Amino acid sequence: MLNDLTSILIKFRSNPVAITSDIEKAFLQVKLEPEERKFTKFVWLSDSGDTESEFDTYQFKSVLFGATPSPFILNAVVRAHLDTYNTSAIARDLQNNIYVDDVISGVNNTNEAIDYYTHANEMMTSGGFNLRSWSTNDNTLREIATSDNKHTEDVEVGILGMRWNTETDVLSYKHVDMPPLNQLLMKRDVVSATASIYDPIGLLSPVHIQAKLFIQSIWRSNIEWDTPLDILTLLSGKVLLVNCIT
Repeated sequence: MLNDLTSILIKFRSNPVAITSDIEKAFLQVKLEPEERKFTKFVWLSDSGDTESEFDTYQFKSVLFGATPSPFILNAVVRAHLDTYNTSAIARDLQNNIYVDDVISGVNNTNEAIDYYTHANEMMTSGGFNLRSWSTNDNTLREIATSDNKHTEDVEVGILGMRWNTETDVLSYKHVDMPPLNQLLMKRDVVSATASIYDPIGLLSPVHIQAKLFIQSIWRSNIEWDTPLDILTLLSGKVLLVNCIT
């Protein structure tokens, strides 16, 4: 039931006005039935300052963050709540553009952005969910959210693993520390560095593919994980293939 992350990001960039928000303490807003709480038991020291003290047993009254079924439960609850607004286009948009507790969407103009902001807040609040940390590239909506104390102060915000500058309206990638080429590289370093590049919509594919080809050549050479690489010999002079991981 989770919405497709790649689809959300593509739709997010297809609108002139981009909008993001997140649900405050989303999982904790979903309460558990009393008979289901016994499955969330945990123990805690009766005296936190004494490691030899007896354990007390507690149980969660709300859906806990980090449990395997928690994202599904939250998604199901949010969808069920928004189904009560079955005639609202904004409710349907929220259903299709919420990923766990993040809202990632967009509209055509400022008036639609204000309408989206107003009704999304009203609908989610009626279900016990508070939308906060609103970000947008629209100045008017930014001022409204700021006056409501719902706008994030950050100019650059996280968007499902990517970075978005709301003033320049540019998507970017998190910086990845790569091993310098003037030190001994091993297969482990190359695979680790290549895997650390998170590119959900494939914008870096023309460059990233070079690193994957490099890894293929290493595997074909039967090089062990911690054997230093002789790059010039291994790549037959194609040193540019390794440059994409720096």
